Amino acid sequence: MVALGTLCCATRLPAQSVYNEAEPNALKTEATQVTALRSGDVLVGTSTGSAQTAGSLALTSADTFKLTLAPQPTGLYRHALVASSTTPGHSLRLLGLTQQSGVIVGAEVAFQSSTPATGTDRLAWYGFGRGESLHARVTGTGSTTASYALTLTSTPVQPLVVPGALLEGLVTISTANLGHSTDTEITVYDAQWNLVSGAHNDDAVAGGFTVPQAELVRTLTPGLYHVAIGVFNTATASSDANPDEVSQNSPVLEFPECFAAANPFAGHVLDVSFSDGVQTRVIQHTTTQAFEVLWLDLLVAPNQSTAFCFGDGSGASCPCGNLGGPGRGCATSFSGLGARLRVSGQASVANDSLLLAGDELSNSVVVVFQGTTQLNGGAGVAFGDGLRCAGGSVLRIGYVTTSAGTMSYPGPGQQPVSVRGAIPAAGGSRGYQIWYRNVANYCTAAPYNLSNGLWIVWTP
Repeated sequence: MVALGTLCCATRLPAQSVYNEAEPNALKTEATQVTALRSGDVLVGTSTGSAQTAGSLALTSADTFKLTLAPQPTGLYRHALVASSTTPGHSLRLLGLTQQSGVIVGAEVAFQSSTPATGTDRLAWYGFGRGESLHARVTGTGSTTASYALTLTSTPVQPLVVPGALLEGLVTISTANLGHSTDTEITVYDAQWNLVSGAHNDDAVAGGFTVPQAELVRTLTPGLYHVAIGVFNTATASSDANPDEVSQNSPVLEFPECFAAANPFAGHVLDVSFSDGVQTRVIQHTTTQAFEVLWLDLLVAPNQSTAFCFGDGSGASCPCGNLGGPGRGCATSFSGLGARLRVSGQASVANDSLLLAGDELSNSVVVVFQGTTQLNGGAGVAFGDGLRCAGGSVLRIGYVTTSAGTMSYPGPGQQPVSVRGAIPAAGGSRGYQIWYRNVANYCTAAPYNLSNGLWIVWTP
């Protein structure tokens, strides 16, 4: 330690980048304060011990810093304090607060540790350019007699992009059932890097048992989300008091605008899936550095479709009173639920990622067709064993062979829906339905049935 009497703050040297510790600073209440810290700036001190005695000027005491980073353009940054010394062997700690049953108690705790035993030489955390603060502590041993230097590095991070867009509504983000055993956590931020309230999960519950992989199920509105996947323990300055949170006793950070992971080892698998109930995206990733967090950008698109014309009694009557399940077509000889047509992706003529999916279909070749109107005001009309929903100018979009009663269009080698449906560049509204075979002597003499209808609004 560099003894500077009773000074409470660091002295900035002429190079405008080096800060000396100021004694006493063994405790947080005595911490050497450094403000407007920038990448490349250096903290300098000496410590040959870990004693935390108030007012101590001894070299055997710990050195504590309160750091506030200089603001930067809003975005994601990985910050690190990297230690160096001619007598290595120092330990570094990023301080946090204890938590009990989802309540932040406030007792000091080492949230993140970098020691000779972990083989790391740094502390690391993530910020958003808002001048975040934190407490860092340095301790030494009898052999660390030379001064240490802690150099700040700040590196912009570009999150990985989850392909395509999920539809608004219930979205599941999960690291479970992906073939790895990593104890993970999930945290979600909005487009402006603000925490989404309650959007955090540590341990998931599957089959009545708690598993270490995290799973977060939340209703998301349209927009861009930033998702953090980390190895336990990851934290912000918020508590874990969420309705579906199993682990609520892990340390948290002291100050807002920070995000950090406590695990100092690389090589952890952080594979994660994203699903809106129709489409699923899987991202594979393995950490390569200490305290690493996987960041992903998730786009949630507006639901441009409206389901209509149901065989559940809410619209026109099914031909034989063969009511299907809620939101589905009329029942069949093999399914009392009836077929369902769903949609995912973007209905944009210029950027068409629309996917039509059906279930509870016969094992056969089915026809996906498009219409320009909703028949009978959207209630549908009897047709075969079901209800015809889409009418007007009708086009066959494609033929699809089902698999275990399910299908999706377009598949490999098939044209996008907007192309097959000749949607004008300016967009427009169209109805869609699945027509499939039901050859059993079940309802009428007609050997076919249909799904519910979907009315989709295409944008340019």
